[in-house]
Amino acid sequence: MSDVLDAIDAASAWLDIDGVEGVAQGMKDGRDCIVVGCSLPPAEFKDKIPETFEGYPVVFEDWGIVSAQEQ
Repeated sequence: MSDVLDAIDAASAWLDIDGVEGVAQGMKDGRDCIVVGCSLPPAEFKDKIPETFEGYPVVFEDWGIVSAQEQ
C-alpha cells in the first residue's frame, strides 16, 4: 500500500474529468481517504473514479464550481 500523499498525487489525474474540482486528503472512519471535490452528483463519476484507489477509500464532497478570485 502506498502513502496517501502518493495516492492523491496519482489521483490528481482525475482533475481532467469534467465536474471534478479538486482532490485532497481526508479522513473516513478514522483512517486516511481521498476526497474528490465535485460540482456534479457523485453518480456521474461511477464509471470514471473507483470506490477505492491504491488502498484508500474515495469520498465525494459537493464543492460546487471552484474558480480563482481576482485580487
